[in-house]
Amino acid sequence: MNLEAKISLIQQAEAHLSPQDFLIFCPPDQGSLFIADEILELTTPILNQVIPHNFSNVQKSQWVKLEIIELLGYQRPPGLRTKQARQFKSKFIHQLLDIFVQFSRNLQV
Repeated sequence: MNLEAKISLIQQAEAHLSPQDFLIFCPPDQGSLFIADEILELTTPILNQVIPHNFSNVQKSQWVKLEIIELLGYQRPPGLRTKQARQFKSKFIHQLLDIFVQFSRNLQV
């Protein structure tokens, strides 16, 4: 399945959810899972964007995560610290994806 078809599938699935639910926080669906190369292709445009300088580190991280969510075709949730968002260990369970934003090369999970 190509990228456009997966994004369309995601958008159709989100149209059937209630307004307070977001697909990115729902259990995964095999038909709409992106492979690593597809995620890289879809998220490359964010590499050239400037993160607003007046944001705190937490705000910068959330800004990047929300931008990536939109690039993958999902609706932007109201926040990443909501009850629904905190429910899962892998933050973006629908893609089995977690996004780390860091300012140096010392990621420690």
